[in-house]
Amino acid sequence: MTICYSTWYDNICQWRRRGRECPAWFSHTAGARPLTGGIAIVITVTLNPAVDVTARLDRLCPGATNRLSESVVNAGGKGVNAARLVKALGGDVIAAGFGDARFIASLTGLEQRFIEVGETRVNMKIIDARGQMTELNSPGAPVGDEAYRAMAGLLLSLAAPGTVFVLAGSLPPDAPAGLYASCIRMLKERGCKTVLDASGEVLRLGVLENPDIVKPNRDEMAYVSRAAYRGFLCHSRGEQGAQFAYGKRKWAVKSLLLQPVSPAGAGDCMTGALAYALDKGLSPEDAALLSVAAAHAAVMTPGTGCPSIELIHHYKELLHESVSSA
Repeated sequence: MTICYSTWYDNICQWRRRGRECPAWFSHTAGARPLTGGIAIVITVTLNPAVDVTARLDRLCPGATNRLSESVVNAGGKGVNAARLVKALGGDVIAAGFGDARFIASLTGLEQRFIEVGETRVNMKIIDARGQMTELNSPGAPVGDEAYRAMAGLLLSLAAPGTVFVLAGSLPPDAPAGLYASCIRMLKERGCKTVLDASGEVLRLGVLENPDIVKPNRDEMAYVSRAAYRGFLCHSRGEQGAQFAYGKRKWAVKSLLLQPVSPAGAGDCMTGALAYALDKGLSPEDAALLSVAAAHAAVMTPGTGCPSIELIHHYKELLHESVSSA
């Protein structure tokens, strides 16, 4: 069967020029899919990746010269970090997205389908002696029409029934806010499962398409309508743990008392664990426990590096007593 993606791409260009959200280009049957596994593959999509520089100092002093005690550089972005976590857990994963040649070459150890575009942005994460993190994120650069055309074809070529797609992170500045929503609609129509980790209007529009899993943090929760969303909700709350809802069930997993090494990338690891759980058909309760354990392991790992499976399972065992009704 020949799949035509030109209509999808042309609509993206048209609505981007108008500065409006994407319309309902594909019909689909509304309603949440059950949290059950399919074929063993996860595709993460990172359209606005970054080189993450995680630096440490004693105290951040605005307006003064700050000397760093150490720094760690990782090729990152939410989807890339989630892909590494899926692989660490033993899952089959492909990382897809946009990036420059140097960024793509640095994605060692990951099977990837990245499309080469202009320069990849650099994000700075500064952590002081108290463990507080200040983030300085670049907006990224426009990628252009031809890149969106290529990405449309790539996603459709990977969209086999049962495949889990992770749509994560910010969008390039020339993308419409409804791009993830359009992707979710398109992928659901083809029998795929979807995980959404975004913010702002991009998140609000994406949630309206009822992806299988949504993972907002404390600041992003305001963009999620519980009355409208019927899927698996993971509300990450930093040092307070996470709250979960699925159907009529609501529960929480409380964080352990830790002295974080680096809080950077913890949410991305939660997203990766949830995608792995969705693909493997874990129960909602096991998915929740695994995601919080992955976040714990991440904050004890330097930079935005991927935690080991041994550390994840260590925290998963410790967290069993931290589950309670929300």
